[in-house]
Amino acid sequence: MDPFVQKIAKELESGKSHHIEIGDKVRVMTEIVEGEKKRVQAYEGTVVQIRGIGISKTFTVHRVSYGYPNEKIFPFHSPAVVRVETLQKGKTRRSKLNHIRGMTGKKSKIAAQENADLNPETIET
Repeated sequence: MDPFVQKIAKELESGKSHHIEIGDKVRVMTEIVEGEKKRVQAYEGTVVQIRGIGISKTFTVHRVSYGYPNEKIFPFHSPAVVRVETLQKGKTRRSKLNHIRGMTGKKSKIAAQENADLNPETIET
């Protein structure tokens, strides 16, 4: 990679590191601006995939809302992502959980890790 691009990427990285893995149940708090007002909106679901490196690194959160599957992609280093809370650690054997997208009900559940440490330090900006 070009040294100039590396320098800019280093400056743009926010320094916050979200300790999430594939299969974790997370709550992502994002800041939304409506006119002059700012508010924080929560999005809760399962981390289905993590892709990219550096400032282009993203994670996808999947959930089923009112019977319809819903996914959102969040950048790791976005200033709009205020906080990421890990609610439950998932036990998976895959690096991407794309097969969950077509499943509903009990089939789509991911086993929880027993005695898993949820990150006590919730990252906030």
